[in-house]
This record gives sequence, C-alpha cells and structure tokens, in this order.
Amino acid sequence: MNTERIDQLLENYFEGQTTVQEEKELQRFFRQNNLPEKYRAEKAMFDYYAAEKARKVKKVPFYRTLWVQTVAAAAVIILAFGLFLQMPQGQALISGRSYMIKNGKVINDPDLVRKEAIKALDDVTGNSKSKVKTKADDEAQAIMLQQLSQFGK
Repeated sequence: MNTERIDQLLENYFEGQTTVQEEKELQRFFRQNNLPEKYRAEKAMFDYYAAEKARKVKKVPFYRTLWVQTVAAAAVIILAFGLFLQMPQGQALISGRSYMIKNGKVINDPDLVRKEAIKALDDVTGNSKSKVKTKADDEAQAIMLQQLSQFGK
C-alpha cells in the first residue's frame, strides 16, 4: 500500500475526518507484519483497538445464560411461594382448614365460617324476608348446604 496514502489517511483519522471505509483500510494496513519503522506507534494503537474489540465481542456461551435464567426463574418461584405461605390464605390452604376474610381480618373458626356462609347463602337464594322464595332457590340452597357441611372438616 502507498505510504503517502496511509500518511494522508492517518492525518484525516487523527482529525476525525475519515470514513468507515478509510478506517477499515487503515486497520488492514496495520495488521501487516513488516511495516516501516515510522508506523510502529500507530500499529500499536490499532493493535490495541483490535484487541479491545475482540475482547468486547466475546460472547457468553448459551448454556451459561440459560443456566442463569433458570436459576433466576427458580428463585422467583421460591420467593413467590414463600410469600404466599406467609399470607393467611396460603396458610389456610396448606393446613386444609376453612377460612374467610371479613372486614380485613382472617377468620378461621369453622363454626363462624359456616354461619357466615349460610347467612350469605340466604341472601343469595332469597331466604331473606324481602324476597320471594322459589323451588329453584330451595334446590340450590339444599345443594349448597350439603357442600357447606364440608366446612371445618
């Protein structure tokens, strides 16, 4: 390659006026082994840039990123499960006991839960004084009372 051309490209390079193509031309030139002595400093600089670029491009192997993602997902699941168990609903679910939340408080007394459920059932099926009760209401209430008998067991 012509040394006059390289000198002009280097001058433009240091002034920040080179194109990408011209910079690639300089990189190719400085990859050569037998360069004139006057280009030793510039060769060291371009070798350093090439080494830094190669170091930054180095990719993390796929199995390592997959392993990190798997561990992170497992940690999130364990954390979520732990938080769930700290909640009253989670504790009741694990213990198998019936519970209800009334006015922001957890009630897990089976008799009280059953009474409140029957009271709510009466309101829904028309067993209250303001509604007229139908045969379908009676059937629905009988089925729900049968299922409600499972509370507290």
